Amino acid sequence: MSVAQFDLAVLGGEPAGLAAAACAAASGFRVVLIRTGKEPPSEFAAPRTPNHVWRRLGLYAAGGASPARARARRTWAQAEGGEPLLLETTELGVTEDAALGDAAEQARSAWPDFEAATKRLSANYDSVTALLDATGTGLDPSPFASADEALDDFFDSELLKAHLSAAALAPFRFAGDEPASAGALRLLAADGWPSSLSTAQLSELLEGACEEYGVRIADAAILEATRLKGRAVMLNLANGEEVATRAVMASSIAHALALGLRPDAGVSPLAQSRGGRAFVRVTFAEDPQTDYLQSDATYIIATDRREIRAARDDAAIGRLPRSSPLVVDVQDRVIAAYAPFCPAFLADAETPREWTGQDRQAFGRSVLDRMKKTFRLKALPLSVDVRVDPLTTPSAGASVVAAPPPSHDEVGAAVSFALEAARNA
Repeated sequence: MSVAQFDLAVLGGEPAGLAAAACAAASGFRVVLIRTGKEPPSEFAAPRTPNHVWRRLGLYAAGGASPARARARRTWAQAEGGEPLLLETTELGVTEDAALGDAAEQARSAWPDFEAATKRLSANYDSVTALLDATGTGLDPSPFASADEALDDFFDSELLKAHLSAAALAPFRFAGDEPASAGALRLLAADGWPSSLSTAQLSELLEGACEEYGVRIADAAILEATRLKGRAVMLNLANGEEVATRAVMASSIAHALALGLRPDAGVSPLAQSRGGRAFVRVTFAEDPQTDYLQSDATYIIATDRREIRAARDDAAIGRLPRSSPLVVDVQDRVIAAYAPFCPAFLADAETPREWTGQDRQAFGRSVLDRMKKTFRLKALPLSVDVRVDPLTTPSAGASVVAAPPPSHDEVGAAVSFALEAARNA
């Protein structure tokens, strides 16, 4: 059987991986993209895609496509004895603030300074000491030791601070009190806002670009990766294919960890993962949208930062979070919820064990109950599917794979990394 030869293999078929593969192919490289089955559900809001990627792939001319507008983030606060009140943050700041009461004016006035400060934060190092140890150069220290410190410095409202913590820190599974968490607030600046396109819609556009530029797309798990001469790698796929490639990259650090690979991402603590993450996909018999849940925003369920820290600490010892923060999107008849703090293994009489189907069912029911209460759902759920990705740090013997550094612009970071990897292979 002949072996397919490529300049670059991209592991991960979410928008970042598709954009990276398409842009590398558009630059003249032979590219294969491998969809591994570990991609997040397609109903989630897509990450923002920078203008230069749309231009590079000719998407403006293809059917009039253009970068989608940013999607607001919303949280509902239950007023005691009254109707829920809406808190909304957008690129313009805090735009719906009835839930903040007397703290609303303070939050609006502090937002521009807060956003400017987040843009200056380093997303790469957990402390000044770690930075200096790694580089040996004297650089200015980060202005904040943690995300909690930064939020406390700017805002009075605990609801707003919980909302921003869950929104910005969830992708990195931080709770806000870790030193590295300050850099993760960069998600709230520049292109860190989710897109009004769903992952499925953006993926369809990018798959069309992959097809136009000749990207080979394979839907198969990777059985084995063998290093050849130099930096070349042979990939054996579950569908029987063998792929030889001069360079291999994961679409993101999270994707590398979900595959059990060790991401080669320098000294960034944002690359380190604790525990796992869960995706809960609820399908309804009819449209589940209500006055409290619409498809034009991403919703945050988190009441205060103590809840976020408790979920992180529970996950670390193998206990299901009692009230995990959730990031929620809705598309058509499906609600997709992302729970960033889940144990990779469950503690059973102090002995770690794998998740069972019963465990996943119980967790799915608890998430559905929270969503019913928060969004006042009346639609009938037909199915609840739960997927748990154990994102623990891989063993010392795990294969190493290159991955783009953590970024508020995950699509742009993957594209830049892919072009550099292909050129230098």
